Amino acid sequence: MKKKTYLLLLLLLTTSIFFLQAQSRNKDKVVDYLPYYQEAHIANRLIEKENYLEAYEIYKNLYNKFQPIDQIVPFDFVNYIIAAENSNSCYSEFKIMKVLIEKLGYPIEWINEHEVLKKVYLKSGIDEDVYKLLRQRYISSLNIGLRKMIQEMTKRDQKYRRSYSGSDRVEKMKSADVINSRAIMTIFEKYGYPSHSLIGNTSVDQNVFIELTTVLTHCDNKFKEEYILPKLLEFIKMGTCPVMVYKTVYDTYLFFKKKSSNIEYSSKIGKNIVDENRYKAGLFIKEEY
Repeated sequence: MKKKTYLLLLLLLTTSIFFLQAQSRNKDKVVDYLPYYQEAHIANRLIEKENYLEAYEIYKNLYNKFQPIDQIVPFDFVNYIIAAENSNSCYSEFKIMKVLIEKLGYPIEWINEHEVLKKVYLKSGIDEDVYKLLRQRYISSLNIGLRKMIQEMTKRDQKYRRSYSGSDRVEKMKSADVINSRAIMTIFEKYGYPSHSLIGNTSVDQNVFIELTTVLTHCDNKFKEEYILPKLLEFIKMGTCPVMVYKTVYDTYLFFKKKSSNIEYSSKIGKNIVDENRYKAGLFIKEEY
């Protein structure tokens, strides 16, 4: 094995031990992620304005307090890398790419498609052997059985919505939704939210997109109100559920609530109500939406 690869593996082992020790120290500590979303929102807006140094300082402080959160795309952490590189800040390219590959599941193909990520990856010194090890660690950490279960739930959800036109279509859809609702309760109680750090992103198996959001939106509105929405907010506070999932499910809940009450649903009025509730939950800065 090349000397460079040996040194990288030694660094990899050292950072892994440090990460495990940090996890052990914090395993009994409940972290409230709501402040994270507010700060990340500000930093992301600074990136859009190309204020990279100020954005980097916010991200750096965030990641000193929080682990990178699960998002459908790791938008915040990628912006953190962009801010670090474009502000010429002093940071470890190896450590930051290690998190992106091993914890957030970014494959080399995605890295090479992104100008800044490709640049940072090359500077990190990670070679093919180390990349394969990091990638294998990510794959090995996933619950593939749960991933397949959610794939089946998605197929069940769409079976009678897309290609079935029988007179009993509505009844069959409702029946499928009831089965999926029971499965959702089982998953939430046993695993928490099935985030991409748990079941994997689209790079795992031929770019198959696996996400529970659509299934959640088709559940009964009472079930959404009494179980799904409180649970999602609980998971958001834990940093395991993407905020977009809560937003989407809440929007559909409000839509069907208005529809069942025979109240005209105005998108403008609806948006104002949804925004207010999201703001109360601490999910974003209201003035910028």
